[in-house]
Amino acid sequence: MSSKPSLKTLIFIICIVMLTSCRGSREHRIPLEIAANASWVDTGVDVTNKTVHIKYVSGTWSNDGGAHACDGEGFIPESNDFRDLIPKLILSNAPLGALIGKTTGAPFFVGNTYEDRPGEGHLFLSINDKPDSLDDNTGSLRIELWVTE
Repeated sequence: MSSKPSLKTLIFIICIVMLTSCRGSREHRIPLEIAANASWVDTGVDVTNKTVHIKYVSGTWSNDGGAHACDGEGFIPESNDFRDLIPKLILSNAPLGALIGKTTGAPFFVGNTYEDRPGEGHLFLSINDKPDSLDDNTGSLRIELWVTE
């Protein structure tokens, strides 16, 4: 009896390796940079019937020229601004300066990490600020985005 593997065994092993490597390639991470002064950046990713994963990588942004720099989690404004500012934000139930997203539905909080099925269509990302005051914003966030079935 021979100790060499049979041709069938070698083909089976090659097939398993190929299938395993193909399965891993479906999680293609897309690096993106979202500018604080841009309104609803189109990620170019159709998220219909998919789970979206977002991970903060680096960077800070500010809604007021740099005085209040933050990451994707945002910040709670000072008490004298709180009552007047919060209702005017794109997403009033998320912190000022937070990373937020939307598809065809209502905006939602993303923050520094996100994993959910946000809806149908392309995914758009933005800073949570008053919609008419993005021009004084500075900085950007770098994130990784990937989708799974």
